[in-house]
Amino acid sequence: SDQRREFMNTQTNTKAKLLVVDDESAQMRAMCDTLTEEGYSVTGTTSPHEALQAMREERFDLAITDLTMPQMDGIEFLKAAKQLDPFVVGIVMTGHGSVDTAVAAMKAGAFDYILKPFTLRMIRPVLERALSFRQLVNENVQLRQTEEMIRSLNAALERSVEERTRQLTDANKELEAFAHSISHDLRGPLRAMDSFTQLLVVECNDQFNDRARGYVQRVLGAVKRMEQLIEDLMRLSRVNGAD
Repeated sequence: SDQRREFMNTQTNTKAKLLVVDDESAQMRAMCDTLTEEGYSVTGTTSPHEALQAMREERFDLAITDLTMPQMDGIEFLKAAKQLDPFVVGIVMTGHGSVDTAVAAMKAGAFDYILKPFTLRMIRPVLERALSFRQLVNENVQLRQTEEMIRSLNAALERSVEERTRQLTDANKELEAFAHSISHDLRGPLRAMDSFTQLLVVECNDQFNDRARGYVQRVLGAVKRMEQLIEDLMRLSRVNGAD
């Protein structure tokens, strides 16, 4: 269209992306052509509203705007641009008689300003400073994102450890309850076996031969070993419960 032209350097996708807004069509075209030759990916428009629409469709590193425009001045444009992309770096272009207004624009969020008429030698250091600042902003955003990811991972790990600890605690409680139940269920029959075997020895010892007495001793020995196993099981459950 007559109001908007897009100047793209297609050699690489890593070029810095610049948005130029100037209601003077000839100056906008000249600046876009010059910056494209410098290796930037440039989108130019004479309409601040079209520039804002372009920002809704893609992300730019720098927004370079004329300070005085009929539809929307540069300060209003940069405020609206910041609402769309808080990290976009703004630069205003102004004449010598509007330096005070340019300073006001910087107070409103512009990073720097360029005085008209200007040459490439004049604007190149401004762009380099602005892009260096943009890089720092990007790195800071990436750092915050990395820190947030680390915090999220740590929180997930803590939740996992807490859940695993709870599961182990519940398992230990179940083991201890099972051990108590087994101990109670087994000790009754063992006491009966021990008691009746002892009575059998007392009442019938004279009738036993050596082989029978050996059998009785084996039974009593097995009862004691079983009692020891039960005691070891209880001790193990208490140790796990303490952990």
